[in-house]
Amino acid sequence: MFKIINSSYRLIINKGVSLLSIIKRHKKLSAFSAVLLAVVAFSITGSIEEDEQATTDIKNPSVEVQSIRDMSSGRTFTSVGTVESVSEARLQTESGGRVTAVYAKIGDIVNAGSILATLENASERASLLQAEGAYESAQAAAAQSNVGTREADIRLNDARLDIERVSNSVYGTVQDVLVSKIDPFYANPNSSYPSLRIATLSNTKFLSDERIAIQVALKDWDSFEFTITQTDSLYQHADFVKQQLEKLVNLVDIFRTAVNDDKNDSRYSDAERDSLNSDLALARTQLIGAQNSIEASKSELMNAVEAVERAQISSTGGITSSADAQLKQALGAYRSAQANYERTVVRTPISGVVNAFYLKAGEYVSPSAPAVIVANNNNGLEINTSVNQEDSVKIAVGDMVVIDKTATGTISAIAGAIDPTTGKVAVKISIDNTSEVKNGTAVSVKYTAKEVKQTTEISIPLSAIKMTGSGPVVFTVTESNQLKDLPVVLGPVSGSEVVIEEGVTLDTEIVVDARGLKAGTEVTVITK
Repeated sequence: MFKIINSSYRLIINKGVSLLSIIKRHKKLSAFSAVLLAVVAFSITGSIEEDEQATTDIKNPSVEVQSIRDMSSGRTFTSVGTVESVSEARLQTESGGRVTAVYAKIGDIVNAGSILATLENASERASLLQAEGAYESAQAAAAQSNVGTREADIRLNDARLDIERVSNSVYGTVQDVLVSKIDPFYANPNSSYPSLRIATLSNTKFLSDERIAIQVALKDWDSFEFTITQTDSLYQHADFVKQQLEKLVNLVDIFRTAVNDDKNDSRYSDAERDSLNSDLALARTQLIGAQNSIEASKSELMNAVEAVERAQISSTGGITSSADAQLKQALGAYRSAQANYERTVVRTPISGVVNAFYLKAGEYVSPSAPAVIVANNNNGLEINTSVNQEDSVKIAVGDMVVIDKTATGTISAIAGAIDPTTGKVAVKISIDNTSEVKNGTAVSVKYTAKEVKQTTEISIPLSAIKMTGSGPVVFTVTESNQLKDLPVVLGPVSGSEVVIEEGVTLDTEIVVDARGLKAGTEVTVITK
């Protein structure tokens, strides 16, 4: 049957015979074969008629002619990326419970420190109010007491030494969590560009930069010289320690989410995932405890400084009153209650626009659930995209790109290696402030490749190839402005280009777009 169809195909092409004559000639054709042959004949004759009609209707079509050597230089290629804000905060709930109130919606402009939503916190608010009252009472009692100058100085010295002791203890905790709990998720964690072993929802470059920043911070931390007479430097060091702990807590939360993500199902067994969850939960507890320790030490130092000032102002007998100790206890209880209350509210750390809101009043949410995305859309946008390895060597930081054919941008960063999760090289592009590209949209990025090393390989766009019954051809233009076909032998296809193994040279001038053209057609040549 297929021999009959094949012979019929050649008859239709070469002799223009009708479908009816073919069916009469091959009387053994089944109904299915006849239908199949009709579809083939319709497609072929339709294509021939369209081709002949196009040739008849268009007189002297315009064609662009270039040498293959010229076509091989200044090539362009594209990629698809996502527009993101340079300044963005992805907020999560710190505790679980029912959402009692929502104070913002998508599109609202919010200021740094604003409360966007609250969870059920009646007991936390009551504890905070009670602790605030106790603290104010202790303050009033301390103001009325005489604090001995000598005892106050000793307490201040102890508070300064306590910050040094706590700092050294927390340093050991941070080292242990970093090496044993965080670094297993990185490849070459101590290198200049640590890569990830696990797929995450966070930006890969952000996670690499955070690991490098923590490594640098640990060196500064280790070399810090404690001078107990300089209280301001101790305050700054305590804040520095808190910042590093917050970064580590953030990394732990990111990797806890990643471990339980469906993307990593094939990477871990259930037992391994349970073990990792347990280790990361323990690490988070250790880090939160370290945060409380350094905060308590700083608070103690602040109280000691205040006690010295009070003693210098109202010291009479040199005896430290019990009210001062009660003040510190009340302050600790107040700050603890305040911290517990803050875990029940969602507060934005930056000013910006609410781009996403995942909470609804009355719903129950668990700890670490996505809550709000706040971004400063006017503070600068960037595009995160990626290109294949071959194209990555054709671009450089500082190159201009075209975004969605209307806007422009500049390549700000190119990864030094292939991302194992995508198989491509990550590229970051800064967007001009005058562009109208919107945050969160997917855009097309067009690159102009820089000149690469000369090669003898002949590669041309697929659009320059015409598939005919006798095989692939390219068109050249004769002196009388008529198209002449040149048979070629095709090699491998790469993207929108194909390698030509035989039939032309680098100096052969061919038509750039052969679609709809036919040998012998008289054309008008356009050169660029």
